[in-house]
Amino acid sequence: MIRFATLFWLTLLAGATTVLFQVSYEVQALNEELDDFNREIVAEQEAIRVLRAEWSFLNRPERLRELALAYLDLEPTAVGQLVTSAAAVPVPLPGAEYRVPAPEVLARDDAVTMPLPQRRPAVGQPRLAEAPPSAPVQPMTGLAVEVSASGGFR
Repeated sequence: MIRFATLFWLTLLAGATTVLFQVSYEVQALNEELDDFNREIVAEQEAIRVLRAEWSFLNRPERLRELALAYLDLEPTAVGQLVTSAAAVPVPLPGAEYRVPAPEVLARDDAVTMPLPQRRPAVGQPRLAEAPPSAPVQPMTGLAVEVSASGGFR
């Protein structure tokens, strides 16, 4: 008769072999899944390269210039549309309601032709006339700056 210890060791060996084969097949399946993921990553990277090349091709300045001329009614900026100083920008009085002038006022010959804003402030944002008044600007005193002969500050 086979001794009990031999039977125990044979059973343990069969169980270990079964577990080893099972783990080996799971590792092979995981390796195949990893290879699939790596192939997908390479395919996505290639697609990204193609999309970047297409984006560069579509955003060439010459092409955009041609499309802008064909589909947009843009004109060069006239000298009268430029503001040369901040003092030329009209500031609404505190408490005054912001209104766009009537078209007939804007069409006068003596009026400066400037484009009007097309957007209104978003809901919840204060309008220009409703903005809280800022504190008056105080002149700076006690600031001594020396300029050297080379144009630098000390």
